[in-house]
Amino acid sequence: MLRILCLAVVCHCAFAAPADTLSQPRSSEDLFKAVDANHDSFISVEEAVKQGLSLTVVQEVFAIADEDKDAKISFPEFQMYGAKVRARSKAEDERKMAAAANSLLTLVDHNANGKISFNELRVFAGQFGGAAADRTKQLFDELDSDKDEELNGEEVSNNHEKVAILLQVALIPATPNRG
Repeated sequence: MLRILCLAVVCHCAFAAPADTLSQPRSSEDLFKAVDANHDSFISVEEAVKQGLSLTVVQEVFAIADEDKDAKISFPEFQMYGAKVRARSKAEDERKMAAAANSLLTLVDHNANGKISFNELRVFAGQFGGAAADRTKQLFDELDSDKDEELNGEEVSNNHEKVAILLQVALIPATPNRG
């Protein structure tokens, strides 16, 4: 069970990208023009429904996006709606990262002080046959922004990609030197 939970945390840290870093296949203007089937510079409920969205979803979008309540969405309203969605998505990503950080702290923080020491990481890695070597210490030190020899929740959640790399490096079993 511990292995599964650890894997879930590593995967989440490694692959959770903030919403604003995701590439978009089209510009917002191109997308707006594609939905605006009659080219009147507005998106109507009917045009939105023709895109395959349910009427309920379209009505929910219009409730937020149609700021002047004229039953159509102008390009500026479309852009504002996109900004609202991105902001909401970014906030959700931040909540997920905080949850992943708390999971990691729970797994590794043996003395329950809310921080991960390098020794606690070594003990945790040892459960999986991993060996906390020089590279692991280097990554740990890079993450330790306040240089107190421990990683706190903020240091973990603000650096989720590096934390994923740290865990991958720390959990790799040691290989004997061949020479």
